[in-house]
Amino acid sequence: MSVTAAQRRLSPNEVSGAGPTVVGSHFRGVVDPRLLERALTMLTSKHALLRTRIVRDRRRYLVRVIDDFTPELVVRHNDTDPFLTLANEPWRAERSVFRAVLSLDNRINGHVQGPGGTLLLAIDHAVTDGRSKQAMLEELWDHYTTLASGGDLRPRRSNDLGNPTETRLAGRFSAQDLATFTADFEDRLARVEPAALPTAAAPDLNQTPTFGLIPIPLDRDQTTSLVATARASGFSVHAMLSGAILVAFRKHLTPSTGRLHLAELVPIDLRPRLTPPLAANTLTQCVSMITVGGAVTEQDDPLTVGRMIAGELNHAIESDEILKMVLLPRSWPLFFMFKRTNVATVLVSNLGVVPKPVTPSAVHITSVRNFALPRGPLPAIFVRTMDGRLSGDLVYNHAYFTDDQMTQLANDIEANLTSVSPDGLADAMASTTG
Repeated sequence: MSVTAAQRRLSPNEVSGAGPTVVGSHFRGVVDPRLLERALTMLTSKHALLRTRIVRDRRRYLVRVIDDFTPELVVRHNDTDPFLTLANEPWRAERSVFRAVLSLDNRINGHVQGPGGTLLLAIDHAVTDGRSKQAMLEELWDHYTTLASGGDLRPRRSNDLGNPTETRLAGRFSAQDLATFTADFEDRLARVEPAALPTAAAPDLNQTPTFGLIPIPLDRDQTTSLVATARASGFSVHAMLSGAILVAFRKHLTPSTGRLHLAELVPIDLRPRLTPPLAANTLTQCVSMITVGGAVTEQDDPLTVGRMIAGELNHAIESDEILKMVLLPRSWPLFFMFKRTNVATVLVSNLGVVPKPVTPSAVHITSVRNFALPRGPLPAIFVRTMDGRLSGDLVYNHAYFTDDQMTQLANDIEANLTSVSPDGLADAMASTTG
């Protein structure tokens, strides 16, 4: 089978990342499903990858444009948790890599608040990342707003399936550079295996996986305190988040005392580091997955652990490790699937500050959520900040973890995040040691 303009081969990193991801926004106000379907047509016309399915050709995988593709908007009513419902629906990328759902409800947190609902998109991780699927949501709302205000949209149909990140980085490093980096990387893997949360004794891996999803919200004051503490400490908000999260994980690991090696899997956005830089609305998987971490004890506080993570993140960026990871001779996520039980203690993705999508004046976005569904026993935390409020989601596989177990963990993470300020930390440490 020849590769034509209507299809292209998936790269090793794209294949290893394949699986459902979800982005969506809660809103108040009235949304017209017919106008939203027209906006979907515009979106999928502009982005050819949204009109594809994943097919297997001998030993390789391709994305292939669906010739008779018509975007379908699934409309639901009074769904208790639209995000959890979509996350647990069967995902068949061999039919389509894209799905759109409009869940209409007049309740907010269980109370009647007037019209509102949730707009959700599910896109396969083989063709997207956190940044670009967030951009798809913003673009869809922008198209809807244009139509709702009486504007006209004439779809500009594109058949450009783009290039994998590996292709965009071709020639950046010599073969010798990559060989040296690969040998060093595999040596690091062999030296230490990260601690992991206790899992179910005998998970049934033959069943279709179901997922749990626990929100971790901060208000504006708590977010401001977290950001101010990170800046005063001289490192990034992500490092500060990591410190709070890893300290919470340490509380749930055995043995309960002493030093354990905790590692965090971090997706790094490569778009601004490409030449030329890649726009957020270029639909592609453009992230590098790196591991950072070190020894953590039950006495360590979020600032201490955050400082350690900051140093490792800076080294990975300055040494070009984040670029070389994408160019390993074999896709290292696949390597972990076959050679290692666990790659890290937790995956932490921080999308940073995301803009509130543009909407008609009668529609108000109240929050956004953006996450992927982890394979295997690796729990994941997805964080973003909108309108001055940081919020996260703890996502996990029910084959390995119970809701009670992960609710306790989420509560500890939230407690650490809300205590991350000079005064709050002092109080927290005093109560721990005194």
